[in-house]
Amino acid sequence: MVIEHAAGGFDSDDERSRRQREVAELLARLEANPNPALYVRAAELLSVDGDTTEATRVCEEGLRRFPSYVNLYVVKGELAASSGQMQVARELFQRAVELDEFNFDALTRLADACMELRDYDGAAAVGRTILGWLPGDGTGKQILRRAEEAAGREGTGQG
Repeated sequence: MVIEHAAGGFDSDDERSRRQREVAELLARLEANPNPALYVRAAELLSVDGDTTEATRVCEEGLRRFPSYVNLYVVKGELAASSGQMQVARELFQRAVELDEFNFDALTRLADACMELRDYDGAAAVGRTILGWLPGDGTGKQILRRAEEAAGREGTGQG
């Protein structure tokens, strides 16, 4: 969901100005007509420009109005993960999966958060979930393999 971008990256001033104008327009539209997809877009644009505090605030406002909109949890989880709050990120991704068990973005990000937290059983469970409804899926297989390998390394003291 969130476009990965280092603050102060390679964007031109024109690109940054265009994003700032788009954010201002989105926030104005949200005042008049709240829409969960617009909250997501505004948060993503703010995140690209490195304003994670405002992006998180926008997600929180969106979630107050639309508490079952899955993509707001995913974007807020990405923001938490990018700031090193992996347990918070995991909880947000888990909530997204609870709302939509087939949301591939939420599932893969949940697996990543589990891996970061060294919850290899949790990550493996996500891999098995994906493989349960997409047998043979490469991502599901990769998640499961990574989790099992990491658990094995840690179990042998090689982690």
